[in-house]
Amino acid sequence: MSEFKGIQGPWVAGGFDIYSEDMDAHICIVSSFIDEETEEANINLIAAAPELLECCLRIQAQFRQAGIESKAGSFNPVEDNAAQIDAAIIKALGQ
Repeated sequence: MSEFKGIQGPWVAGGFDIYSEDMDAHICIVSSFIDEETEEANINLIAAAPELLECCLRIQAQFRQAGIESKAGSFNPVEDNAAQIDAAIIKALGQ
């Protein structure tokens, strides 16, 4: 799998904006036009994205090292979890 090519984390929230931790890069503006609670939840999730991706990559590596196969829909919950992690990483990396 390729590496994340976007602005490296951590990211921080500042109002409706997401920035790189050093504030050198503006990542995005979050606006859902629904309600403040929903917007805050979306902002927090987006700001956590780099850490979440890093966690998924570490878990994926540990699964591979342990010989755990990635099988979506498996009755083995660990294999199914491995497939879900793989899918999330693929989506995050735009593959």
